[in-house]
Amino acid sequence: MKFLSIDQLEIVTSFLSGREVGDRIIDGRLEAFSCKRAGEDKKLSKVLEQQYAEELASSPSSALGSSPLGPLSDSGTRRLLIDLISTMNASFPDHDFSALRPDQFCRELHLAQVRGAMLLFCTT
Repeated sequence: MKFLSIDQLEIVTSFLSGREVGDRIIDGRLEAFSCKRAGEDKKLSKVLEQQYAEELASSPSSALGSSPLGPLSDSGTRRLLIDLISTMNASFPDHDFSALRPDQFCRELHLAQVRGAMLLFCTT
């Protein structure tokens, strides 16, 4: 996973950095990363893929059988989970997110609801 420098996203990030909203301060950023696995991402991907496969094999009816992202028996769901973990590791290199479990994620189906919840949070 590699950080991609995009001028338009840097403009949005500068807007979100230290933005005062009432009695709150938003310190956000918007970044883009490639999804091509290389180096440490590739190693992490193999380790996590093996771990998930072993857990599914040892207990097919375990909590790993399904997640908010979809069934982990599906390779696409596992790839999405590993990509999310890799992106967080790249975004925050001083933390290691590889121990995150699938149930610690949630899928938001409606952008309008997310936007509304964020507005409510920022204004209360």
